[in-house]
Amino acid sequence: MQYERPLWLPQNESTMKELTKVEEEVMQIIWQLERGVVRDFINELKDPKPPYSTISSVVRILEKKGFVAHKAYGKTHEYYPIITKDEYRKFAVNGLVKRFFAGSTSNMLSFFAKENQLKVEEIQSLIDSINNSSDE
Repeated sequence: MQYERPLWLPQNESTMKELTKVEEEVMQIIWQLERGVVRDFINELKDPKPPYSTISSVVRILEKKGFVAHKAYGKTHEYYPIITKDEYRKFAVNGLVKRFFAGSTSNMLSFFAKENQLKVEEIQSLIDSINNSSDE
């Protein structure tokens, strides 16, 4: 789905901010629902549900960080994502590679292959998948 990105929002990864664990949890719900009011987001959270004011504050922080925008219908605000999940995933993974693997994707892939004890066949399957996707 293509989101309506306000003109004031920069469209590059260098200005994106990292989300806290709670912000990311709420953002995952917003991406899943695609739009909604604060009560919709609370309904998707596990019990015990946090107070309305807490989630409302988190959503306003997400808006301030440029992840969501809203449309007002009287006093009701309907929020929708303006940063896609893929955009944030790319940002988060790149940050992970920089912080923990000295900027080397190869080091990261090697770590995950060893840590998860991938078999040669699984690695070859991944290579084949990458090669096939680059042909498209």
